[in-house]
Amino acid sequence: MMKRLFIFSIFILASLALAACTSNTPDSASAVLQEPVIQTLVVQGHLEPVSSLDLVFTLSGQVAEVLIVEGAEVSAGDILARLGEHEVRQVELIRARQEILAASQALEDLEDNAALLEAQYKANVVEARQAVEEAEKLLEEIQEESEPDQLDLDMAAAKLELVKAQFASAQDAFDGLIDGIDPDQEAALLSRLVTAEAAQAAAQSALQSLELRAPVNGTVIGLSLQEGEFITAGQPVLSLTDFSEWVIKTDDLAELEVIDVKTGQTVEIILDAFPETLMTGSVVDIASRYEEKRGDVTYTVTITLDNLVDGARWGMTGQVIFDSIE
Repeated sequence: MMKRLFIFSIFILASLALAACTSNTPDSASAVLQEPVIQTLVVQGHLEPVSSLDLVFTLSGQVAEVLIVEGAEVSAGDILARLGEHEVRQVELIRARQEILAASQALEDLEDNAALLEAQYKANVVEARQAVEEAEKLLEEIQEESEPDQLDLDMAAAKLELVKAQFASAQDAFDGLIDGIDPDQEAALLSRLVTAEAAQAAAQSALQSLELRAPVNGTVIGLSLQEGEFITAGQPVLSLTDFSEWVIKTDDLAELEVIDVKTGQTVEIILDAFPETLMTGSVVDIASRYEEKRGDVTYTVTITLDNLVDGARWGMTGQVIFDSIE
């Protein structure tokens, strides 16, 4: 059952009440009746570190390395363990990076050689134009003969059509250059670079999935990893806990009680294991979402501690005392 104790301390002494009854001064009686009433609410809570995060692998696989031990202090970004095939994924990542370098270099070379390419394409146009002129001259000479051979005429005409097509192709290629760069060649190299970058991202993601990294600073608690064992994706393998601060959490506050609790309110705590020691703290969070427990609608309240008794441990229970003046 929910532990709950209401203590009403009414600061009206019998002698003052008697004096109020016998006094002829109305102001004195009014002052006595306005003395505040302090209501104390006592509920049960439990001790926790300020944060604790369960870590999991996103892939299933065999554990290849465990790089930490129980109780180890780690920093954000540290690699804690690895699954198998790490070397294979590492090679894939290296290959992808090499392909990015090669594609980038090819693009750089294309830009560096733009002037040379433009000159080459221009020379192709000039050469093709000369070929057209020569073919036209040859055809005219055959046509001017008194009795031209039909086969020679057909061959000269065919050659003229061919060199005209070659000239048109060379001219189109030259006209299609953008700042001396062939757009089709540039597009092909850009596509190659995009493909290489996508391969790198995939390899990096695959490699990271094989690594368990610390997302924050903390202490390793509940380590359940052994090299060689098979781990299922999503299976908690350890907790990363921040013991720098401690909090008390209570879910004993029902809907009619939580309305009297305010953020920043001072609270007293007595752990069951240390009944002679009084700790203090303040409310830092009142859950917005309710829970249904033991038939009651309750809200979890979190309290930071100003002091912690020596010997206190995670999960210890105690009495949380809220005072309010009515």
